[in-house]
Amino acid sequence: MIIASEQVGKGHPDKIADQISDTVLQIILELDNNSRVACETLITNGEIFIRGEINLNEKISLSFINKIILERISELISSFNYQPDDFKININLVKQSLEISQAVDKEEEIFAGDQGIIFGYATNETKYYLPLPYVLATKILKNLDDSEMFAPNYDAKSQVSFNYETNKVNNFLVSIQHKAETKLEDLRKFVVNEVKSLAKEFSLNEDFEILVNPSGSFIVGGPKSDVGLTGRKIIADTYGGFAKHGGGAFSGKDFTKVDRSAAYILRYVAKNIVHYNLADKIEIQLSYAIGVKNPISINIDTFGTNKIPEEKIIEFINNNFDLTPSGINQELKLNDTNEVNYPDTAKYGHFLCFESKVFPWEKIREKNTLKF
Repeated sequence: MIIASEQVGKGHPDKIADQISDTVLQIILELDNNSRVACETLITNGEIFIRGEINLNEKISLSFINKIILERISELISSFNYQPDDFKININLVKQSLEISQAVDKEEEIFAGDQGIIFGYATNETKYYLPLPYVLATKILKNLDDSEMFAPNYDAKSQVSFNYETNKVNNFLVSIQHKAETKLEDLRKFVVNEVKSLAKEFSLNEDFEILVNPSGSFIVGGPKSDVGLTGRKIIADTYGGFAKHGGGAFSGKDFTKVDRSAAYILRYVAKNIVHYNLADKIEIQLSYAIGVKNPISINIDTFGTNKIPEEKIIEFINNNFDLTPSGINQELKLNDTNEVNYPDTAKYGHFLCFESKVFPWEKIREKNTLKF
């Protein structure tokens, strides 16, 4: 059984769009952490369009918010070695629909801001509690971040195929934007060495096929060659195709949007279940209804790896985790910008932390705080 998984680099146009949307979210939560935000971004050659709805302290004017957004997005674009005047930034944020806000904020509690089905997943096949091909596809791009060969704002994609019957890598694909003066031969040699080093790090075979820029040169990339749109890389953002996805994107949304917050808490729940050896891997599904506080259904699949009956695992979930929007926020502190830097979630997946600071949903609960 050969399964492939992919990742895209932070300079991919879709991921730049995600980072812009999450920068807008970060700014508005810094101004008022009780804000409601749903923001989308489209980026193309020479233009950035930011659209969305917000609800925040009426003392903060939209013109003031737009000024800060323009400044921060210009900084973000500069971090990719584009010039701010390379893009005309068009912002149109409007007040959240009254019908939505009345459904979400009522009775001094937070209710689900939309209907949706949401999934969480964890597996013990890596120390990251994520599938090995997905980890490899992500880590190679992270490892290549600082090479002088690549374009300073480089766009990239990777894909890893893994044979679960032989426990061997089948092939490894990397397509990466590079400087015009970089020779393709030198680029390929460098990337092949990095791929083999990564295989050694994970004690894997090295006799697999490696494809580096199989289409040839890749000099023009990012939004100069393709359109980027928020939420178009939801599989790369989550589990690389190893688990189902409800379809809702994450970036640009505050915690009342359960397609983001519930995906985070379900990852947290799944990771704790696997860590405490209740199952070797698990996929959890919840469903929500707009204006309803609690999930309206729960289902799990342990793929036959459960150590206790699945109904007991559901009891464990219900006894230990508050899956209401308010409960999720209390557990994970999703409206606290000191705890979550949202633009960081839009790079290299929402569930894989290589940096020193770990996202709250990637942590493990102390055993003495859980009821088994």
